[in-house]
Amino acid sequence: ADVILRAMLGLMYERIGWPLDLVQKIVPYVEPLPKPANLLIQVHDSLVLEAPDAIIPEVLGVLKRTMEQAWPELGGFSLPIGIAVGPSWGECEPYKGVIL
Repeated sequence: ADVILRAMLGLMYERIGWPLDLVQKIVPYVEPLPKPANLLIQVHDSLVLEAPDAIIPEVLGVLKRTMEQAWPELGGFSLPIGIAVGPSWGECEPYKGVIL
């Protein structure tokens, strides 16, 4: 729960009005989610986002870097993420494209 919360802070701090210096005390690697992508919902250890097709590789790169960072609280361990893309949550399939 702490890892997903901290990852969301690293992605969304600008949009929720948190100052960067405060977020950097909580999250080692911070990179804002590219606009116009939106974080819609968090379900357990998953984040559901929407974004135009043209920026999907960029959005996935930001997600991957932010969510897979080494967490000091876990002894520097990095948790790998799974990535799926689709027109709706129920139609998502593993992403096989380029991640920037």
